[in-house]
Amino acid sequence: RWQGKLYGAPVTTNTELLWYRPDLVTQPPRTWDAMVSEATRLYDAGQPSWIGVQANEGEGLVVWFNTLLVSGGGQVLSDDGRRVTLTDTPAHRAATVTALRVLKSVALAPGADPSISRTDESTARLAVEQGRAALAVNWPYALASMLENAVKGGVPFLPLNRNPELAGSVNDAGTFVPSDEQFRIAYQASEKVLGFAPYPGVAPGRPAKVTIGGANLAVASTTRHRAEAFEAIRCLRNLAHQKYVAIEGGLPPVRTSLYSDSQFQSKYPMYTIIRRQLTDAAVRPATPVYQGVAIRLAATLSPIAHIDPERTADELSTQVQKAIDGKGLLP
Repeated sequence: RWQGKLYGAPVTTNTELLWYRPDLVTQPPRTWDAMVSEATRLYDAGQPSWIGVQANEGEGLVVWFNTLLVSGGGQVLSDDGRRVTLTDTPAHRAATVTALRVLKSVALAPGADPSISRTDESTARLAVEQGRAALAVNWPYALASMLENAVKGGVPFLPLNRNPELAGSVNDAGTFVPSDEQFRIAYQASEKVLGFAPYPGVAPGRPAKVTIGGANLAVASTTRHRAEAFEAIRCLRNLAHQKYVAIEGGLPPVRTSLYSDSQFQSKYPMYTIIRRQLTDAAVRPATPVYQGVAIRLAATLSPIAHIDPERTADELSTQVQKAIDGKGLLP
C-alpha cells in the first residue's frame, strides 16, 4: 500500500497484435470495418477468408469486447469499480453498441469461420497456419508457433521442413530450439507469408487500446515473510529473469530497457508495436468481483452472431450490475 492505494509489481505482460498474410493482403487493415471488407474481398477471390479471433464464451471474448469498447471511448465500470458505465451516458452507450456491432460483423462476414463461436487463441493461430485465415488477432507467440510448425512440415505455404539449414532445430521432445542463425533463417523465410501490424481500431485514425495481459505480484499484509516476499518479486523482475522469460517463455518483458536489447529484438521483431501498445493499453474492469463480471459478460456476448447491438447493450448493463451487486456468478 502506498499513499492509500494498493499496488502490485508487474512481472509479465502481453498485448495482442494483428497477424496477416502479406502474400494475400497488400496492406494490413487498420480498423475492424476494414478487416471485414478485406475478408469479404478474399472470400470473393476464393482465398482464405476467416478472421482468427477469440469468440468462445470465456475470457478471450471478454478481452476482445473490452478492447473494442475502450478503443471506442467506453468502459465497463467507473474507475472506482462501483458503477456500471456501459450505457450510463450517450457516449458510453454508443461505444458499447459500436463494439457489439463489430463483434457481430466479424461473425457474419462472407466466408467467416462457421465455428467462430468456439474459437480461441489456439484455433486462431492454427487457422492461419493451416491456410484458412489471412487475418487474425493474437498474442506474440503466434510467430514462434508458425515457425515451429513450419519446420515440422505443418504449414503448407511455408515448407521450412525442406530447408537443410534448419536440420536439428527441433529436439527429441518436438520443440523448436533453433540456434540464433537458424531462427534468423526461419524468420526471414516467413516474412513473405506472415506479417504483423498494430491491432485494428474501431474508427479511422484512432489507434486501438488493446487490453493488456500479464500478471502482477503483491505482498500480503498478513505475511510472516515480508522480506523474503519482496526479494522474490525483485528476483522475478530483474533484467536477467525478464529476458529469460521473454526469449524462452514467450512473454514480453515489463522492464523497458530490455526493448533495446538486440537479442530480445531479434526474437521479437514486433517489439516496437508491443511497446507502443503497452504504453497506451486498456485494462480489464477493476473490481473485486471481476470473475462474476467476466462470466456474465461472456455469457451475454456469446454467441456473437446472435448479438442485437442495442438490446445486448442493455442486457450487458443489467448483467454486470447483478455481478456488482453480488448476485452470483451465473446470469
